[in-house]
Amino acid sequence: MINVLEFSTNSEYKFAWNYSTRTLFYIFENLTDCMILYKYKLSGGKFILRKFGINNPDKIIFNKLNGDNLILFHLDIYKESTHKLRDLLDYCLENNIDVYLHHYYSNENHIQTINEILEEYHINRYEFKDLDSKHYGKSQIEKNIIEKTKILIREINLKKLLG
Repeated sequence: MINVLEFSTNSEYKFAWNYSTRTLFYIFENLTDCMILYKYKLSGGKFILRKFGINNPDKIIFNKLNGDNLILFHLDIYKESTHKLRDLLDYCLENNIDVYLHHYYSNENHIQTINEILEEYHINRYEFKDLDSKHYGKSQIEKNIIEKTKILIREINLKKLLG
């Protein structure tokens, strides 16, 4: 399944630690056998065994993507070769890997092309746009993320339970 996580801001820079990044890490912590594809250095001090830093989609070694879940942290991986996103999505669908794609709206060409590619697939959309507009202390940020992701986390837990 392809899951599009829609945010109002991006995390396309080194050591991002905004709402979208924190939400992705929270989702990651609730997934089993999860891999991460990223372009920019990740923040948060998390030790992640199966993360793959990629600047060019041609360098993705698909047979190393053998987990149950994959988070595509940075869409900029596909900035120069956007059409190659289909290869990743098709591989994941063929191999029963659930994809969680961090998506944000932008007028940039590669984001517009990604939107067109996503229209070709059956996807689940989860909206997290209103998270970014709230400015609270650290404890409130975490509470907001937990509250906003309840539906998605419930679906993840049901899938784990039903196998």
